[in-house]
Amino acid sequence: MRRSIAIITALGLSFTAAAPAAAQFSTAVNHTVRVTYQESELQTEAGIQAIYTRVENAARGVCREIMLSRPINGHATLSRCSTEVLADAIEGARIPALTEYYAAVQTGPAVEQEIASR
Repeated sequence: MRRSIAIITALGLSFTAAAPAAAQFSTAVNHTVRVTYQESELQTEAGIQAIYTRVENAARGVCREIMLSRPINGHATLSRCSTEVLADAIEGARIPALTEYYAAVQTGPAVEQEIASR
């Protein structure tokens, strides 16, 4: 069965306390992207990794669109945006295996290898 993860951004809420250049985000910028996956992908490490990669790429793409429409402090802001949007998307998906994989990626290769060996 085909399912999707919604990547919804409402930037401005999290960036307003940042540096003055980021204050330009004080009016919310909303984007929604859906990342589709097959339930069968959740059964393997490779499938979970593939879903994660699609979500990560979609988060980066959404943030690039935002940066193009609201040019501000370049790479640092794009990186921060991507990180926050990815974290929100993973949390919002409520898929335990994907959340576990995300946590492993955030903590480094040793934990990622431990999960892969299960």
